[in-house]
Amino acid sequence: MIARPAPVMILVRDQDEALYWFTEKLGLEKKTDKEFGSGARWSTVAPRNQEDLEVALQKPDVLRHTKKGAKELMKHIGSGTP
Repeated sequence: MIARPAPVMILVRDQDEALYWFTEKLGLEKKTDKEFGSGARWSTVAPRNQEDLEVALQKPDVLRHTKKGAKELMKHIGSGTP
C-alpha cells in the first residue's frame, strides 16, 4: 500500500534560483533545503498547507550522476521530469 507519494523531481540549473522562483513567484512553500556530503543539496517545495506531495529541485552534478550523466541530464532541464 502506498501511504505517501515520493517527491516529484524537477531538474534545475541553479537550486537557489529555482527556490526563489517557486517560492516568490509561484507562492509555493520551501519544505526542505539541506546540504550534505560533498556539496550535495536536497531542496523541496510544496503548495502551502500541503503535506502529501513535495517537489524536489534537483541539480544534476558529477558527484551523483557522473560527468557524462550530469551533462546528459542538463540537456533535459525544462523538458519534463526524469
